[in-house]
This record gives sequence, C-alpha cells and structure tokens, in this order.
Amino acid sequence: MSADSDAFQTVKQLPGLTPAEQQYLLAVARGEGFYGLGWGNPSQKTIDESAQFGIDPRAGVGSNNWGAEQGSGSAGSFPHIDHRSDGSAYVGTYKRHNTSAEGAASVARILLKPNVRLALKEGFYPGPTAPDRPSKKKHFEAKQQFAGQTLSPLQAAVFTQHDNGYYELSPFEYEKAVRLNYEKLTANLGWPALLLSTPLAPRGTVDATPLAGSPSSSSQESSGGEHSKLLERETNPAPHEHAVLRQGDKGGKVRYLQSLLPGCKVDGLFGPKTNTFVLVFQEACGLKPDGIVGPKTWRELEDGKP
Repeated sequence: MSADSDAFQTVKQLPGLTPAEQQYLLAVARGEGFYGLGWGNPSQKTIDESAQFGIDPRAGVGSNNWGAEQGSGSAGSFPHIDHRSDGSAYVGTYKRHNTSAEGAASVARILLKPNVRLALKEGFYPGPTAPDRPSKKKHFEAKQQFAGQTLSPLQAAVFTQHDNGYYELSPFEYEKAVRLNYEKLTANLGWPALLLSTPLAPRGTVDATPLAGSPSSSSQESSGGEHSKLLERETNPAPHEHAVLRQGDKGGKVRYLQSLLPGCKVDGLFGPKTNTFVLVFQEACGLKPDGIVGPKTWRELEDGKP
C-alpha cells in the first residue's frame, strides 16, 4: 500500500491531469512496471533469456521507468529482454529517468492521448480504427460491437488505448487486468471509483500482480509496442463458479457471468446478446467459440490465466 500511496502523491503533482486521468494512469502503471519498482524482480524466463544475450536481467533497477517504455530518457537507457509478436526474444533499449516524477510524466504522455482523455471524460467509444494488418482483424471485429456506445470510462479508455497501438493482445483481457488493479487501488487508497459507471459484482480478494510485459511478471513478458494481459489471480466465493452455462439459462449464475463480460448487460438472461459476448470473449482468449461457458471459459473469466 505504501508504494500505491507514494505513486499517487507523485501523480497528483503532474500538471493538468483530472482526477479520473490520475486514477487511470495509476491503474495502468501499477501493472506495467509497478511504478518502476518491478525491475529488480525478473521472471525466470527473463533471467534465462538475459543470460542467452549476455545482459543483466536487473539492469532496470533504479531506472524510474514506470511503463516499460522503450527509448532513451533523461538519464539514458538500459537493455532489457522484449518479445516480438511471434514470441521470439530480443534485447530492447528502455528509458532511464533521473526521478520517479519524470518516469510518471513520461508514461502519462504516452497513455493520455487526446482521444483517451476524451474517453475518460465521456465514457463514449466511437469505434475501432481499421486494422493495418491481418493480425489485428480479430480484435477490430471484437471491438466493433461496442462502436457508438457509452461504456464505463475505464472500458472506453482501454479500448481507445488499444486503438492507439499501446498494446496488441486482447482488449478484453487487458481491460480486466487494468480493472483489477484499479479495484486494488480503490481499496488501498479509498478514492471514489470515478472510472466505473456501473457497480461490479462482488469479486472477493484481489491479489494484484503486474501486467505481463513488465519486468516483474512471472509469465509471458512483453513491453514497448506489444503489451500483454495482466495475469492477476482472484479468489471468488461464488458457489456457481464452475457451473456450465449456455444460451437459454437464466438466474443469478447468469448475472454473475454477465458481470464478468465487459460491456454486457446484467439482467440474468442468457440470450443472443450475451451469447455474442461469450463468443467474442472465447475467441479473443484463444478458446473454441462455442458459446458454452465451461471450466476453461470460467478460468479465463475469473483468473485471466490460460
């Protein structure tokens, strides 16, 4: 909690940010590199790959790099393992800043583009930009169903951030990752939840971990242009946790399912619209898109982990 409090104080000193923008910046930065504090705890994968390339896996310690940003900062740069879209590793050059405030300001400039700031203000998602390569077509089609809708500010910002090219993987998984970090921050700091327009279903104990792509992730890493999902586990006490659901079902277990699907109306009826949300979610997670919510789909919904 001390790290969250210190980071919040730093972000509040950045000029020109609204409270909603401050909250969003913290929720993303908490996952992308734990405010620059995660570089000293690399995964075993990073350690092994760093050895192959002959670099120090902890070279980013003290870099004040909040967002796994590549390039050169006010204090130069450092080498760190990154991954291409095909999963192959290479050595990226990452920014090193003189102070934590500089690191926060740098990632704020990247995250808070005008369209993201508008999304945080209005919660409106105009629709995705046309994909520039075939690999993006699936996510374009997944987001297209939300075009012209008013979502929660957090959802609208995450989808818009995806359009800006900040990350390439599933916007649904990334939204869930940011939301879980946001919930943890809300619990720790006691701030008003400005980014959630509708209440979430009770989620149990949230144990936040950094977004994959940050140096402290214990799973698949990526940074720079391709940010992966946050592998954040959550213990949910729902008794219907592993109930098999399909179109035609109704009741409390369906309401719980709907609460886990970003943008889905929570009405307890598993109809055609809910079925569409399930199909899109399954496809985005690499599951068979059959509309049946079984153990594998529940695991993705509740754990964000394959």
